[in-house]
Amino acid sequence: QMSEGANAVDRTAVEYELGKWLASGAPLWMRAWLAYSDGDFVHSANLWKDAMRGVKPERRGGMHAERARSFAHAGLLDSAIASQKEALAIAEKR
Repeated sequence: QMSEGANAVDRTAVEYELGKWLASGAPLWMRAWLAYSDGDFVHSANLWKDAMRGVKPERRGGMHAERARSFAHAGLLDSAIASQKEALAIAEKR
């Protein structure tokens, strides 16, 4: 229990509901960030790719940079460089 009394919240119930929402209803960018923070870098990179699908190309720079970071931590340096180049190309157009 997180607190006492009538407004007590069961931590397990909160974690369960949050986990369900993250698995199904959370935005892809948030799921990518969570996968990265959990150390699942390849999954994070794949989620960033999926998250970019609904975003205008000129607005994807930050997402490419995050994807590059995920690739780098996964040891996929060629992919990290390619994604970072995409981010820089978008930044140069602004």
